[in-house]
Amino acid sequence: MKKYLILLPLALFALVACEHKGIYEDVSFNVTLDEGNTYYAGDVVTFDIAGNPDNLVFYSGEEGHNYAYKDRYSVEMDQVEDATLAMEFQARYGYADGLSIYVTSAFDGLNGSDADADRAAIQAMVDSGMEGWTKLDYEEGGSTAWTSQDFDLSAYLENFCIAFHYNPINDGQSAQRTYWVNGALNLKLEGISAAQNLDITSFQFVSFNMGGETDTEYVITDPYEINTHTSWSKNKTNAIVRFGQSAASIIFQGIGKGILDYPIDIWLISKPQPLSKVDNDKGTVVKNLQNKIETYEYTYEQPGTYTATFIGSNVNYKGESQDVREVTVIVMDKPDEE
Repeated sequence: MKKYLILLPLALFALVACEHKGIYEDVSFNVTLDEGNTYYAGDVVTFDIAGNPDNLVFYSGEEGHNYAYKDRYSVEMDQVEDATLAMEFQARYGYADGLSIYVTSAFDGLNGSDADADRAAIQAMVDSGMEGWTKLDYEEGGSTAWTSQDFDLSAYLENFCIAFHYNPINDGQSAQRTYWVNGALNLKLEGISAAQNLDITSFQFVSFNMGGETDTEYVITDPYEINTHTSWSKNKTNAIVRFGQSAASIIFQGIGKGILDYPIDIWLISKPQPLSKVDNDKGTVVKNLQNKIETYEYTYEQPGTYTATFIGSNVNYKGESQDVREVTVIVMDKPDEE
C-alpha cells in the first residue's frame, strides 16, 4: 500500500491549525505589587504581571495620565480660571497698520461654502463699525522687529471667535506690508496644574477675499487657501495667507509695489468655540503582540497616592475582550540623607 505525503502551503497550515485550536481567548491577567506597597519618590516601582494579554496599556495615575479622564476633552466652564491669548507680531516692510485683529463671543461664524452669504455677513460687520467685536490694541513695532502682547479672554469663554483683517495700504508707492503672527491660547483650569496651551493654527479658520478681483473666493477643500492675484498651490510662496511656515504660525504675505491695481482685503475668521477644551489623558503601550512581559517598571518622581491602571485586551477577527486592573501606589517623600 502506497503512502502519500500531502504538503499544504504554510499559511494554510497555520490557518487550519489555528481554526482547530481556536485562536481567540478572553483576556485574563492580573497586576500586583510587593506586599509592603510603600515607595519613596524616585524609587523604581515594579508591577508584576500575570497572564498574557495581547495588548497592555498603562496609566500611571499622575496628572495627564489618569484613566478616569481618558475620554475627557472639555471641562465645565466654571473650571476655567484664566484664559489668555499670547500673541507675537512682526511687520515686514511697507506701510504700517495693514492688519487688524478682533475678538468676540457674539458671532456664529462663516458658512465656509456659501460665498454670497459670507460676503454679506462680513459686509454687515464692517457696516456696523464691528459692533459686538473688540479690536485688540497691539503694538506693531518697526520693520522686522517682534513685539509680544497678552490679551485677557475671560469675557469670551462661552463662544470665542477671532478675526484677522488683512488690508494693507496700496498706493503704488510701496510694497504692501507683510505680517508674521504667532499665537497661543493659554488656559488655567481648576484642578489641573499645567496650563493648557492651544496653538492658534489649531483653530478652524475660514479665509475670505472681499477684494474686487474675479478669482475663486473659496477653495472648499482647504479653507486656509486663498488667492488674490495668482494661481495658488501649497508650494508657492506668493500665497496671501500661509500657515506654519518660517518663524511664524500665520503669514499674511504682502505684494510688491505696483503689482496690484486693487487693495488686498482678506478676512481670516475662526470657527467659534468655547474655551473649555482640554487634552484627554494618555496611557502608555507597554505590551503588544510582539512582546511578552512579566513585569513593568515605572518611577514616580513626586510623593502622593496614585491609582495605576492597566488595560489588557485581546482583539482579532473572532472577537475582542478587555479588562481593567487598578493598583494603588503609595509614594512618600524621600528621607533626608544624613
